[in-house]
Amino acid sequence: MLTGQPVLIFLAIGLFFAELFTSAFGILTAGGVISLVIGSMLLFNNNPPVLQINPGLIAVVVIIVAACLILIVWAVVRGQPRKIETGAERFNRKTAIVKPG
Repeated sequence: MLTGQPVLIFLAIGLFFAELFTSAFGILTAGGVISLVIGSMLLFNNNPPVLQINPGLIAVVVIIVAACLILIVWAVVRGQPRKIETGAERFNRKTAIVKPG
């Protein structure tokens, strides 16, 4: 049976994937990063000192994962279609008032 540590890491992975398919704008990524940090710190906490992982390594991995996910979320948000603000397409479905010159 799984204890809490791997569950937190699996929760982080699930939150990262959920962020890719929803429009949460980074909230799920932040929760995933927090879950990943806590789960990683607790996962190797009870091992003998020879088998423990350096917290600096955990920090580097979390920073790399977070940076990649933030970059993906940023690219997805930027790739969304925006409202047209120039050209003739701007006036579609608008009402115009014609004044005699």
